[in-house]
Amino acid sequence: GVAVGVVERVHPAGDAGRGGRSFDRAHVPRGRLVIGGHDHGEGGSGSGGGQGGHRGGDLGGVRFQPKASAASTDCAGHAYGDTAVWLAGHPCTRLVRSLYQTEADGRQAAVALAVLTFADQSTATAFAGVANTPGSGGITDLVQDGRGWVGGPRSFDNAAYGVTVRDTTVRLTEVVWATGPSNPQDAALRRLAGISAGLPGNQ
Repeated sequence: GVAVGVVERVHPAGDAGRGGRSFDRAHVPRGRLVIGGHDHGEGGSGSGGGQGGHRGGDLGGVRFQPKASAASTDCAGHAYGDTAVWLAGHPCTRLVRSLYQTEADGRQAAVALAVLTFADQSTATAFAGVANTPGSGGITDLVQDGRGWVGGPRSFDNAAYGVTVRDTTVRLTEVVWATGPSNPQDAALRRLAGISAGLPGNQ
């Protein structure tokens, strides 16, 4: 489909959650909200598919290496903040969380992808609005669940963030540098966040 809506927002305050701890998202943008298509960020490109048999490899000219994946039907149980509350009242039918390793500008980067499927498109679109609201919490990534890897990030704090809606599916992407500090407005990370929206949930 064709992208019909793009919204960018910035957190005014930190979120609480992710394993019960607080983290500062005062400067984390609730990245692009794209409805009806895939956004590939500044200067990004890609197939925009991500629904088929792709299991890592090249996407938009960028190589992604799968690191971990986990599926569940308990979306609220893997969420925090207002997002968890919303999902408790509007359950998803499936959640797939994945981790990927990639590279940009000669630096290793990491991607956390959460793919949520809902019973109908209106619920999916409503959830995307919640997920893109400042201070609304989010989906706990697999690094926080102890599924990190040697050379990978300790957390996805200060990640470049994106929300993509396509039919009944919502994709939340977070991208950080594997080592050292990350800035959610880093152009390279934002481009990766856009491209990685096309990755499959299950590896």
